Amino acid sequence: LALIAVPTATFTGIFNAQVHLNSLDVFFNSQYGRLLIIKLALLAMLLAVSASHVLITRPRLLRRFAGKREGNVI
Repeated sequence: LALIAVPTATFTGIFNAQVHLNSLDVFFNSQYGRLLIIKLALLAMLLAVSASHVLITRPRLLRRFAGKREGNVI
């Protein structure tokens, strides 16, 4: 679901920003632009946490519990 939602939100957000922001000055000096900067920063942090889970945490958990699953007979 995230593989569909993130690109869709990205493309619609880029389009919406082009409609509302006429110049780079408006991006930094309007309320819409400042809120967009905050939203982008929060999105970047969310994607960083997700990437760390996928690339670091999940493989560690799989390695840790892989040996324990082999010994169990269901």
